Amino acid sequence: MPIANILGVIVILAIAVGLSENRKAINYKNAGRTLALQFAIGILALAFPFSAKIMDSVSTGVTSIIHFANEGTDFVFGPLAHAENGFILAFQVFPIIIFIATVFAILFHLKIMDLVIKFLGGIVRKITGATRLESTVASASIFIGMVEAPLAVLPYLKKMTRSQLFTVMSCGLASIAGTVLVAYTALGVRLDLLLTASFMAAPGGLLMGKILIPETETPFDIATFKEAQDNDDPNKPTNVIEAATSGAITGLEIMLNVIAVIIAFVAVIAMINAMFGWVGGVFGYPDFSLELIFGIIFAPIAWLIGVPWEEARAAGPFLGQKLVANEFLAYLNFTKDISNFSDQAQIAITVALCGFSNFVGVGILMAGLGSVVPERKKEISSLGMKSLLAGSLSNFMSAALVGIVIAIANIF
Repeated sequence: MPIANILGVIVILAIAVGLSENRKAINYKNAGRTLALQFAIGILALAFPFSAKIMDSVSTGVTSIIHFANEGTDFVFGPLAHAENGFILAFQVFPIIIFIATVFAILFHLKIMDLVIKFLGGIVRKITGATRLESTVASASIFIGMVEAPLAVLPYLKKMTRSQLFTVMSCGLASIAGTVLVAYTALGVRLDLLLTASFMAAPGGLLMGKILIPETETPFDIATFKEAQDNDDPNKPTNVIEAATSGAITGLEIMLNVIAVIIAFVAVIAMINAMFGWVGGVFGYPDFSLELIFGIIFAPIAWLIGVPWEEARAAGPFLGQKLVANEFLAYLNFTKDISNFSDQAQIAITVALCGFSNFVGVGILMAGLGSVVPERKKEISSLGMKSLLAGSLSNFMSAALVGIVIAIANIF
């Protein structure tokens, strides 16, 4: 059995409980059931023969989606979109986000995604004991972004308790959106692990949210899931064409944001490394860099989530890049070095990076939520850094649990 992973689960829970605002108010029974659901999702996705067949089918579908996206990219950018002419990230990966956002917008307009979210939300609620509002946001976070998911319950955000609002933020930062998941796949990241981590993030965000800020008030809720989906949105598309157009514009905004962050942070990291290298050279350590610092700081965390100790220091920089920049930059750099890691390390790193829990993500979440619920803007801002902790702990928990699942599957 993977002792490090089991220890990791214990340590992550201990950190969450230790930093809880009110340890006596934690509903440990619901917390245990939520953790069990997170673990069960990992087992269902990775431990059985039928799981591999399902993932293969999904992989084939995703490959087709990438092909469809490439058709549009090729029409606009021509030879620049062809990998054989040299890999250009902006032309060969990022445009996929626009296409996926368009598809999701159409599916939401046709109420198909509403049915999926209602179904998943019902399962999450029955097992975890969360309210319908929290379950709806947690389930929606699997498919849409951290700012868009809370909009599924927009009319009720102002009525939520502090714990509920924090849980909504935690679920958003613990997850990734379906719009970017396919783009990660195009980088070479394993789809089965991305999908598993994405679904595990729903109970993971709920778990950490309810431990760090447990419910001490009477939670606000709705009588049926339909109430959450029937809210009147004045900006709601009136037809499929408008939905597709709106989705494409949203996808473009996401793509430009990702490009801007990557350009900025790659440049900033290069500048910091140059400064560190100069200072280190003065003292006889010319290789002193931000990656070296991240490697040292995050090595223990990497080991606790399943990375072998001899590889933990090399894995640390990716966890650090994800925290200070975003997961896209971390995945981009990780896929360049992925062949240097063992399968065990690759699995742990891939799952741990799968979430929006970073400083940039917190800023986007606070700005987005604050704009739609201005009366709670200060409260949202005060919860920002703690929700970052919740999202990060959820991602680390998923990585530790997946390592245990893989070990069990290998035994049988």
